[in-house]
Amino acid sequence: MATMILLACFFLSGLSGLVYEIVWVRMIDKVVGSAPFAVAIVLTVFMGGLALGSFLAGRRIDGISEKRRLLAIYGKLELGIGAYSLVLPLLILLARPLYAVFYHHLFDAFWVYSLFTFLGCGILLVLPTILMGATLPVLCRFYVERLDELGTRTGRLYGLNTLGACVGAVVCGFFLVKELGVFQTLLVAAGINFGVGGLCIAMAKRRSLFVRMQ
Repeated sequence: MATMILLACFFLSGLSGLVYEIVWVRMIDKVVGSAPFAVAIVLTVFMGGLALGSFLAGRRIDGISEKRRLLAIYGKLELGIGAYSLVLPLLILLARPLYAVFYHHLFDAFWVYSLFTFLGCGILLVLPTILMGATLPVLCRFYVERLDELGTRTGRLYGLNTLGACVGAVVCGFFLVKELGVFQTLLVAAGINFGVGGLCIAMAKRRSLFVRMQ
């Protein structure tokens, strides 16, 4: 039962991740003033952050074998993603005047302004994407118990997360933003992260649960 709950959590994590990506494009578009450029920035930072988070977590996570600790780490990562995502709209709002100043002064220097815009947005978005990228190595360390099941179980985790991302893209793109608006959609995604994170941390505190899993 605990394993099924964990798999469901990772599915929901993937769902919220793509909701964030779509919402961030909408939010960044209001700052940089170009939808294609906003899409390119968010996609680049999103994938780069996932790769960096996975790399950093992968280097450290093999030293942790206790399942309760691994589950607690995953829960804290999810809480961190949700918390930062609630702060991000304020950070973007504070950055808008700075972008306006640079836009007026660098209007004729397209590549300089583009580089500044990319670096600025990258700084804003890199932390939550790193946290997202770190979740897969952590859960792989938790879920994969034997080397001969590495491919099967890692593929199952990655497949569920990707499936959740597909569902998140459809639900967000066709329903949530239309019905709730950008900020309320962001709250829904953050709520998913808080729910997943809180549940995993609560499960990590139940010693009897891990006795049955051994």
